[in-house]
Amino acid sequence: MINKDKRKYFTAGELAAIFNISKQSLLYYDKVNLLSPDFVSENGYRNYSIQQFLDLEIIVNLRALDISIANIKKYLEDRSKEHFLQLLQEKTAECQAIIHNNQEICDTIERIKEDMHVKELNTCRHLTLSWQNDRLLRLTPLAESDDGKSRITKFARHGQRRAHHKGALPNHAGWVLDQESFFKTHDFLHSQAYFSCVTSATKHRQSIKMTLP
Repeated sequence: MINKDKRKYFTAGELAAIFNISKQSLLYYDKVNLLSPDFVSENGYRNYSIQQFLDLEIIVNLRALDISIANIKKYLEDRSKEHFLQLLQEKTAECQAIIHNNQEICDTIERIKEDMHVKELNTCRHLTLSWQNDRLLRLTPLAESDDGKSRITKFARHGQRRAHHKGALPNHAGWVLDQESFFKTHDFLHSQAYFSCVTSATKHRQSIKMTLP
């Protein structure tokens, strides 16, 4: 029989109420060996010491920063100032990467909206001449022997590679045709390549810089 002064201990319910967390969270922390009760009484109550109260305070605050259980466990094993600063620096870098990624998505959305607005101003079924500055193009060459199915497959792969780059210009893609084929047949089976505009040569090693006709 465990003989301890329970007035010096916190039950799971008391700790959960103090830190505004669920008792299930305490059970989970015990399961992953992050924080286990000092002892379990005969009636099944889980009891935590004052030291464990302080450990839980660290855990709750670090979880509020979305720091992983694994990294918190490592910190509790080495509670040095240097380790704590490293933990914060790593989380800062992670957050900055997320911000950068989301900013790229926001920028792409704005370019899509602008592109849609421009397309609304253009008259359909009419040829439009416009000046284009030099741009980087990714080309997917097509062979005369490519049938419709193989061309669709290449177009899908071309689009997937383009979609993986969030900085890619939205909807700036098309077919490369010679002038005779365009005016004579309007048959895209005569196209020579698929193309899409890209923004950076470092991200697109197979891009070719040329002026859009």
